[in-house]
Formats: sequence, structure tokens, C-alpha cells
Amino acid sequence: MSHVYLSYANNDEEVAKLVRSALEANGVPVWMRERDSRPHDITEALENARCFVVIFSPNARDSRQIHSDFEKRDLPVFSLLVNGDFRYSVIYGFLNAQLFDARLDFKSGLRKLIAAVKEFFTDGRDNTVGFDLPSYTPKSFNPPEPLPPKYDIYISYRHMDESIMREIRDKLIAEGFSTWVDKIDMNPFASWRTEILRAIEQSRCVLVIITPQSNGSHYVPEDIEYARLWDIPIITLLADGNFSHLLAGLGVGTVLDYRKPNDWHRLIEALKLQTNKSTPAQPNVSPPISTQVLNTAEHYDVFLSYSSKDAEIMKRVRSDLIAAGKTVWTMEGIIPGTANWRRAIEKGIKGSTCMVVLFSPDSAASDWVNEELSYAELQKKATFSLLVRGEPKDSIPYGYTLKQTIDVRTDDKYILGLPRLLSTLETSNTPST
Repeated sequence: MSHVYLSYANNDEEVAKLVRSALEANGVPVWMRERDSRPHDITEALENARCFVVIFSPNARDSRQIHSDFEKRDLPVFSLLVNGDFRYSVIYGFLNAQLFDARLDFKSGLRKLIAAVKEFFTDGRDNTVGFDLPSYTPKSFNPPEPLPPKYDIYISYRHMDESIMREIRDKLIAEGFSTWVDKIDMNPFASWRTEILRAIEQSRCVLVIITPQSNGSHYVPEDIEYARLWDIPIITLLADGNFSHLLAGLGVGTVLDYRKPNDWHRLIEALKLQTNKSTPAQPNVSPPISTQVLNTAEHYDVFLSYSSKDAEIMKRVRSDLIAAGKTVWTMEGIIPGTANWRRAIEKGIKGSTCMVVLFSPDSAASDWVNEELSYAELQKKATFSLLVRGEPKDSIPYGYTLKQTIDVRTDDKYILGLPRLLSTLETSNTPST
């Protein structure tokens, strides 16, 4: 008979028993190692399992038992986070599994898990949870000190691209950078999942190599997601193929094209900035990406129009536009109401190829955002829009339909939407540096 295979670290056996009892009380059959295991039974139990339910906690990340379970069978995964910081509890390869957080409210998290598993088992026919669920008090967790940086660059790539990865790695080592690559640097006697997580944590930045073969990779997005959890800078190197088709859906940071000599120099500059290495002057190279922020140029690719209440999301959009090679004009550093204020905005719009406006209820109510839109139209500037906050009916002014506006209100939508914006800017022949 098919069942849930309950996977957990030995130190989480207490909470695993509670989860097993609650699932079974709601009609979901469960196989649990502590209760059901006899010689050779684990292999049979995995063969008959329909899905995993895994207990995530700081004990889980290094659990050989959980890792062994995952290696033996590829199944849908439902995970319950019962304790600790997510970064110290997740298992590599399952960052995007269905996760239910039970740390603050165990009953609520467990109820959602049971409903999802039950719906899966009944092919959508039943997700009711009627059992009086148990209580559980998580054990205290003191996060360890962050691991000190050990590598300059963690290289993320699909194994089908090993030859181009080795070519790039050799050039980076020749430039004086230390690298970590799974095929070369992994300890063969340790858990490969834990090795990868620790390598990312101990790297100053992550370099993602993208080619057409990257499509369908499960682990490249995992590398990116885990780096984002630790706020580790991400640099994406397009080694082959088309930007818009390959990068949609990835939470990419700086994007450079390996096939362009100038971009290789810019890559080295960016890596030196991220790894705190000396940066010799190179007059024929574009300025380091992170310095292309101040409004000191005569021409800009993009004029960013936004409400001051959306300054945080503006900074994210600006950073990603600059990372993609765009020069960007913003209001930062200009004091509203001063003599130079209007002239600066006028000059910024005139000197920009296009405008990107961030729509929100505050921008819709802003006289200045509306003035900027009108002046951009007068100057015949192409205008592109992002919905960053609020309901469309309260945020998008007349003349800008939802079809014309890219929705980036959540992280998931932003990850998908920003490449769409960049692709639109490219196809609209918006210049880049």
C-alpha cells in the first residue's frame, strides 16, 4: 500500500512521532523508520512511498539518514520547518519544496502540511483536517557564528557545461581568484549536499554560468536561491545563447556576456570589488558596475520615476538595471523644492533613452510622478512600467493598462518580471554601456 515516507534526523524523533500520529489520525498512511523498520524494509518502504514528509530543523541539514533517503528515491517533498533559522535547517536540493513553517505556531503549520499531503494523496478530492492536533514547543536555537570566507568565487553551472566551466575557472585562477567547483573541490567522503551549502556560505560571491543547456537545471536555481538567503552577491555570466530566454525566472544579479571582451574585463572588475582585491586602473574598461549610480553622466539609458515612499524597491530595480549594463537616473541626492530640482528632472528625462515608472498607490497620487510621465510623453520617450505595490485599480493611471505593466509585487513575480523588463528594453533598442 502506498504511504508517506517520513524522513527526519534522529534528534527530531519526538516531533516526528507527533507528525506521524497527526497524519495517520487524518487518514494518511505513514512509514516511520523508528516504528516500522526491519532489515531491508527501508528500500521496500521507499519503493512504495508516494511522497516524502521531511522534518526541517538545524539537525536535518547534516543528517546522513535524511540525505540517504533522498538519494535512494526521487519523490515529491513536503517539508515542515519546526525549529531554527531556515538557512541552517534547509537541505540542498529542496529549497523549493513545499515548505510549511511551524516554528511560531506548530498547530497551524502542521494543519497546513496535513491538508496539502491529504490533497495530494486523494488527487485533490479531500484536504480536510479534523483531528485535534498536538502541541509542540521548539527547542531553543542559537545560530552558530557565520563561517569565514574561504573562497573568492563559487561557480554554479550545469554539468553538461563542464568544458566551458573549466575554461572560465582557469582564466579566473590566472587572474588571482580562488574558486570552488563541485567536480573539482568537493570532499568525496562528505555529504555532497552539505558540502555545497557550506561552500556557498564561505564564498564571497557566486558566479553563475548560463548556456542553453542550463534550461531545466534543478541545481543552478538552488545555488542562486541559497546565495540570496545569505545575501551573497550573484554575478551571472552568459556563455552562450540569448539573455531573455535563458535568464527568465532566475534571481540573477549582475549579468555579463562572456562572448564580449569588454564584459570579461567588467567581470574581473566586479569580482575584484566583491572579493576586496585591488583594482588597477583600466582606462579602456567601463567603470565598475556598482559606481554607475550617481547622476553625473550626460546620457542615461533609463530615467526611473517613482514615489519617495517606494525608495526601497526603487533601489532594487536600479541595482538590477545597472547590473544588466544600464545607466540609470534617479532623484537620489536631489533635494525637492530647490532651485536645481526642476532643471535636474528636465535634464534627466531629456538625457534618457526611456523612462521606467514604478506604479503604486503613492505614485498614482504623486503630482510629480504624473508630471514626469507627461514630460516624458512630450519628449517622445518610450515609457515602461512596473507595478510594485497595491492593487492595479489604485496604482495604474489612465492610459496604462495592466497588459502594459509588469507585476513585480512579490519576490516570485519580481524574479520573473525583471528579465521581461530587460528583454523589453533590449528589443526596444535601449542602449547599454
